[in-house]
Amino acid sequence: MSTVRWIASDVSKCLVLSGAILMARPLPVIAQTTGGWTYDSTKDEMTDEVRFVVSTNSRPTYGDRGDLMIGMIGWRCSARAGRDVMIVTYRYLGGNNNNQVLVETRFDSARVDTAWWNVSTNKHGAFIPRENIPSFTNRVERSKHLLVRVTDPLDGEATIYSFNLVGFTNAHRRLGPRCAKEEPRTAEVVAAYPRWAIAPPAGAPRNVRGRRYEVRFWVAADGQVTRIEVTPEIENESYRRKFIERMMATQFIPATSDGQPIDFVTTITIIP
Repeated sequence: MSTVRWIASDVSKCLVLSGAILMARPLPVIAQTTGGWTYDSTKDEMTDEVRFVVSTNSRPTYGDRGDLMIGMIGWRCSARAGRDVMIVTYRYLGGNNNNQVLVETRFDSARVDTAWWNVSTNKHGAFIPRENIPSFTNRVERSKHLLVRVTDPLDGEATIYSFNLVGFTNAHRRLGPRCAKEEPRTAEVVAAYPRWAIAPPAGAPRNVRGRRYEVRFWVAADGQVTRIEVTPEIENESYRRKFIERMMATQFIPATSDGQPIDFVTTITIIP
């Protein structure tokens, strides 16, 4: 019975905190959707602005101090203010000098991504930077499970929240007609670059030494070189083979598009 009381208490606190973040009283438009996602709307009594929200609670888990923790993740929007993605954390967040907390996310069995999220006004939640919302939402739509670890730089305390993403797509689709249209944006691409300085093989023949060679690298999303192209062609056959082997063995930090590894082609000048 004590465990039940714990969960009931934490759920009620979580709902109070989520309401504080939304800074509004709920209207009577509340509906449970597939997979535990809730759709509702809130109205700011000062401005009459209506915000629409889809959200779900995390599974209960224990924090660093042994407390039973329940969090909430939600997407909200309005016709005027645009979109937000927020985490309600149940606990106070002090943040760093920029009023941010460190948020690590892991979708299904993918690698962990790390970013700074902005602390909410009431210090009990955090918002993802708006420029990251489209790529984050896309990953949520393609995944079944999300782990979120929120670390407060103020005291180093970290809490992990576990969210079931099943049903999100249908719930999120309901926000479309209610929200301001998102401006088209170009994906942020960071180029691939070598893990270490590229050194050509020693023993370059006279007709090769000191010349500039443009080496075009085809770099896969895992940082491996799959193909190269050398301009101009190295005329010395023996040295050309050594040169190609060295270039093909180069390890790269992979390129990313909105933080996700992608295939990339880059050109580097090599002087033997």
